[in-house]
Amino acid sequence: MSSEYLDKLRELERAVLNSPASMTPAVRRQVLERARNLASQRPAPKLLESWIETLTDAVVTNPVAADVDDYVRQGKTEGQIFEVVTVAAVGVGLARADMTLPALRKSR
Repeated sequence: MSSEYLDKLRELERAVLNSPASMTPAVRRQVLERARNLASQRPAPKLLESWIETLTDAVVTNPVAADVDDYVRQGKTEGQIFEVVTVAAVGVGLARADMTLPALRKSR
């Protein structure tokens, strides 16, 4: 795969981590790394807030099982929920790209 596409993946990661949001870039980085590790079946560090960890894990393992209404009842905003879901989904996508790119390189 050309460096142009690798650059696009890095740009996506930077945008998710550094764009204005209610969660700090450090928390978003933790979510991204946890999702990426879980999707790659590697050990994933615990997150500081259990609701973020639970939602991140659901996005990785069974997104339709995530009980978004429960997070709203807990007082989480739609923005916070959206951020966790989006960052975790990007983490899963990056993990898939990490696993697929070496195979593409071999086929050349």
